[in-house]
Parts: sequence; structure tokens; C-alpha cells
Amino acid sequence: MASTGKVRKARCQFTECASSLISVPAVDSKTTDRLIYFPGAIMEKYKIMETREGADAQKEYEFLVVPEFWDFDNIGVSRDLCQVTEDRDNAEFKFEWDGHTWELIHCQRYLACAECDRGPIGLLCEVQDANDHSSTRKICLLSIASVDCK
Repeated sequence: MASTGKVRKARCQFTECASSLISVPAVDSKTTDRLIYFPGAIMEKYKIMETREGADAQKEYEFLVVPEFWDFDNIGVSRDLCQVTEDRDNAEFKFEWDGHTWELIHCQRYLACAECDRGPIGLLCEVQDANDHSSTRKICLLSIASVDCK
């Protein structure tokens, strides 16, 4: 999604809600390292909601890495995801961020709009450094395809 400004505002995609979720850096800004891309398989595997069309396995989907849960303006989380186990064998879910290559190893909860409870619009995940498996962290991954981002 190209934008001419420095920041886009991600909002709940449902017009009766339209709650502000978080500020998203524009593609041309200096903070685009928080924008990463995953293959369409992630949308299908984790059943992440999209705005218009169904998931396309050939398409790459834009996600915002949110390092701290408290960086959101308004977000809710689900209970633990019991059906999804560790994803250590999923090489397709690796990404570059914060000067490291990270692997998605466990998705713990879904993200949803805190105002209307609709979602899932992203994931709360545990990731590990691909080069140092002892280095792990929890991050939020917000699907840009699941929100209204202007």
C-alpha cells in the first residue's frame, strides 16, 4: 500500500465501528522496517480476516510488526490458540526485522478490535532469532489486509 504521507492510521474495517487501532508507517517513511511480508499461506493457516477478497496463496501480505502490545491505541486479544502448535518447521514464515532474521515459532493469541471484538486481524506470536535460537521475543503482527489503513 503506497502512501504519500509519513503515517497511515489503521482502523477497524467495519464502518459502524472504525475504531483507531494504531499508526502505521507509510511505505516511503524511514520506519518501514516495521512492515514485513508473508506469503498468502499465513492468512489461510491462521484464518486471519481480510477486507475484500479471499486469501491468495501466490500473493504476499503486508504485516506491521508491533514490538510492544501497549503501542496499540485500541486492540483486544483472544484466549490462547490451542489448535495451533509450534511452527519451527515453517521456513516460509521467516522475516527480517530490527537487524535480525526472525522465525515464527508459536502463535499464542489472535488480535481483534477492542471496540467491536471483530477479527482476527493479526497475531500475538513468539519469534526466535534464526541465527541465535536462544534469543526469543513476543511481538504482535497486524495484518494490513485486515484493517482500513488510510
